Amino acid sequence: MARSLLAALLAATLTMAGGCAGLRRKPPAALEQRVTIVAERYQFIPSTVDLRAGQPVVLRLKSGDGAYGVAIPELGLKAFIPKGRDTTLSFTPRRAGDLTLRCTAPATQSCLNMRGTLRVR
Repeated sequence: MARSLLAALLAATLTMAGGCAGLRRKPPAALEQRVTIVAERYQFIPSTVDLRAGQPVVLRLKSGDGAYGVAIPELGLKAFIPKGRDTTLSFTPRRAGDLTLRCTAPATQSCLNMRGTLRVR
């Protein structure tokens, strides 16, 4: 009897632990908006991206030809993209409207004019 009681307690503990672990899981990746933007020849490709308000975004920024500094001023976000590498920015846009993606290394006029649009609907 003691053995069956111990087995029942162990089974209940494992079941509860599994149930609690499920509560701490991240939301499924399918709920995240994943977008890749390439910085190359002083432009963002694509230059306009549509996003959904209230849905998390993982923005993958890739360098096609050199190092770039980028910012989304409306969100106070900045990132550096090393030459030939990529980096990510994660955020959740809260309201509809356009967000600006811009170059933060104003070495040339071309960089000053480098803009992208994150259109939040």
